[in-house]
Amino acid sequence: MNIIIKKYKESDFGDLVELMEELQDFIVNIDPMKRLRRLPLYGKIYTDDLLKKIKQNQGIIFLAEHQNKVIGCVAGIIEKQTKYDLVRCKPTKPGKILELIVTKDYRSQKVGNLLMDKIEKHFKKAKCTVVYTDIFEPNKGAYKFYQKLNYKSRLIYMIKPI
Repeated sequence: MNIIIKKYKESDFGDLVELMEELQDFIVNIDPMKRLRRLPLYGKIYTDDLLKKIKQNQGIIFLAEHQNKVIGCVAGIIEKQTKYDLVRCKPTKPGKILELIVTKDYRSQKVGNLLMDKIEKHFKKAKCTVVYTDIFEPNKGAYKFYQKLNYKSRLIYMIKPI
C-alpha cells in the first residue's frame, strides 16, 4: 500500500474536520460513563481550536493519504516549560501529541506508525527531548499502540460522578 504522509495545509480543513468527528464518535462510543457527546458543530469548532493551538505552540499536523484520500492524521505541539515546571522537573523540551487518528478501514495497517515516525522525527529535529500524549483510558487499542512504540505510562487521571 502506497501511503503518503504530507504536511497539513488550509485546503485540507474539511478532511481534518471529518477526522476529528470520526475520532470523537469513536471516543463517545467507548465512554463507559456516557459523559461525552458530539454535537453537529463539534468538528469545525474543535478543528479551529486545534489549529489555533498548533499556530501558537510551534505545532504541526501531518496527514496520511492513500489514493488521494485522507486516511489519518497526527497533530503535535512543542511545549515550553513554565517556572513551575522548572522547579519540579529537569529542564526539557517536550513535544506533545494532541491527536492521532487513522480511519477505521485503515487501522492495523501501520498507518499510525508512519504518522508517529514522521512527527517524532519532526520533534527530534526541533530538539525536543521527550514526546508525550494523553490517552482516554477506555481506549485500550491506543494504549497498546503507544506501548509498542515504547511509550510508558506516567500519569493517571481519575474521575468520580457525584
